[in-house]
Amino acid sequence: MKETSALNAKQPTFARFKLLMCAIVACFTLQARAQVCSSDLDGSGEVDAGDVGLVLLDFGPCAGCATDMDGSGEVDGGDVGLLLLDFGPCAGPSWATVLEWSADPAVVASEEMRQSISETHLPWRVMDNGTGIEMLLVPPGTFMMGTSPGDAEAFAYEGPSHQVTITQPYYLARKEVTQSKWVTVIGTNPSLGGTNLTDPVEHVSWNDVQPFCAATGMRLPTEAEWEYACRAGNTAARYNLLDLVAWCNSNTSAPKLGGLKLPNAMGFYDMLGNVWEWTADYWDWYSGDSQVDPTGPAAGSYHISRGGTWLSSGQYCRSSMRKVEVADFHCYCTGFRVARNP
Repeated sequence: MKETSALNAKQPTFARFKLLMCAIVACFTLQARAQVCSSDLDGSGEVDAGDVGLVLLDFGPCAGCATDMDGSGEVDGGDVGLLLLDFGPCAGPSWATVLEWSADPAVVASEEMRQSISETHLPWRVMDNGTGIEMLLVPPGTFMMGTSPGDAEAFAYEGPSHQVTITQPYYLARKEVTQSKWVTVIGTNPSLGGTNLTDPVEHVSWNDVQPFCAATGMRLPTEAEWEYACRAGNTAARYNLLDLVAWCNSNTSAPKLGGLKLPNAMGFYDMLGNVWEWTADYWDWYSGDSQVDPTGPAAGSYHISRGGTWLSSGQYCRSSMRKVEVADFHCYCTGFRVARNP
């Protein structure tokens, strides 16, 4: 009898402990979910009545439904509970200010691409708080990397074409890094093609770029990430007519302010022309095998830049074009754009 009384006396303390632990778990669950806001089913940037309505429409057995957020095979009270945990404005990445949560149809015309962006539950257009660089979200996907079908201008080292799958979303700068951004971070301006601070920074080597990335939390895109974002679903050698999208030696004699030409189907400017853009990868020949999130060889003597330049002919301003240089190579036609993980 005394043992039973002692046990009963402990129960309130145990119950309070259990409630406290549940609250802590719920708090961490809320914080983790708020980062990607997976309850924002309609992609509005806010968990609200619209998302509740979508759950209620699917209520009942619904294996594989986006509204089955707990993966139970049924849309039920558990999914409503997850919605309530996230109710309110979604939180974007801690390092960024959200500019637009949903992809603008006037920029990203493909409904399939907008859906892929929405399914990441991450904001589409953000501004990096540390540098003020505008970045767009690139969703996971699969594409054919390398020589474009029927591209008579392609060099042998651009092939063979091979399937590549990108499994994780990432952010990529909408434009090339400017001289002003470089000066703010590094303190000096290395550019030789002109000193207009709104123009792309150039005359920077692969080695030069590393301190900029380290200081800002950025990185260079992999070669596969660069080409995937450049193509933006387009399989042709260029995502539009050369003169509409690229500064090259037929239409300019110097680097230009970013964003004056038409963007590609994801909203990125100057992926072709203007300045070469360094990527993270060491050089290697393509094997032709299908790959998942390739990062190139672990070591090497050369790095790869992409996209062509204002100094080159249109042949070099193509989606599959690869330029190989040593890590300390400098040219007043070579710059970069940055990437960042969510």
